[in-house]
Parts: sequence; C-alpha cells; structure tokens
Amino acid sequence: EYAFDTARGGWNHWLDTVSVEAIPPDAQYHQIVVTTVDTVRYKALLEMLLLRERHVMFGGPTGTGKTVYIKDLLEGLDATKFQS
Repeated sequence: EYAFDTARGGWNHWLDTVSVEAIPPDAQYHQIVVTTVDTVRYKALLEMLLLRERHVMFGGPTGTGKTVYIKDLLEGLDATKFQS
C-alpha cells in the first residue's frame, strides 16, 4: 500500500503520490479511470518500466481496465520521446 520516496527517504501511501481529478461530465464510460491504489501502482510500474525501455505485458481477466490504464499513461507521455 506504500511507495518509497527516494527524495524524502520515507514511505508514502500510493494515493498521496498523485492528485485526484474530477471525472468530466461528458466523459464516456470506457474513458473513465477511477484513481485507486491499484491504478496508481499499475501506472507507476508501467511508467518506470517504459522509461527504462523495458518490455511490459499486463495480464488479467477481461474488463479489468488494463487497456484503459495503459492508454491513460501513454497519452500523457512526451510525444517527442515516445511515438507509435
């Protein structure tokens, strides 16, 4: 439930490492990412591996949000460094 903050030298709760944003009223159902401990952890792990140029594969049952988490993170990356 906690992430280590190397700059501070201590532990932080995962939800304290992100800002929670309101869901836009016009958001489509499949675009909504509810910020939970799991979503924050998955995105942090994915970002850490991508920035180190490591291959990543998310596994799990259908409908658990794997594609949504990945798309949400990829859309926020620097387009000059990452492109498809």
